[in-house]
Amino acid sequence: PGSFIEEKEFSLVWHYRKANPKLGEIRARELINNLSNITANLNLHVLEGNKIVEVKNTDINKGRAALKYISKEEWDFILAIGDDWTDEDTFKALPPTAWSIKVGFGTSAARFSLSSQSEVISLLRKMVRRR
Repeated sequence: PGSFIEEKEFSLVWHYRKANPKLGEIRARELINNLSNITANLNLHVLEGNKIVEVKNTDINKGRAALKYISKEEWDFILAIGDDWTDEDTFKALPPTAWSIKVGFGTSAARFSLSSQSEVISLLRKMVRRR
C-alpha cells in the first residue's frame, strides 16, 4: 500500500513515498538486492533515490541526453541546475564553459552550489533583470 510502479520510456521506477516508512525501506532493500543479482550480467543498473528504486539501461542518463540536445546548436550560455544524484551525469557531461549548480548539500560535479530552491529562484530573477 502507498507504492506504485512508473513505466518510463527507458526505465522502471518503484515509488514508495506514501508507503509505511519502515516497511518501504525494508522492501526497497530487498528489491535492490534482488534486482542487483538479477541484473548483474545485463546492461542494466539499479539505482536508489529519494523513496524510489529505478532500473534503467546503463547507457542512458541525463548527461547523455543533455549532450545530445546541446550539440544540435551553438549556445551563448548553458545553465544546468539540479538537486538530485541523477543530475550529476549532466554536470559531468557539460562543457567547461557551462554553469552547473547543485541545489542542496553534499559533494557534486557541479561548478557552483546553492543551498535551497529559494536561492535558485532569487538567482534566476537576478539573471532576468540583468538581461
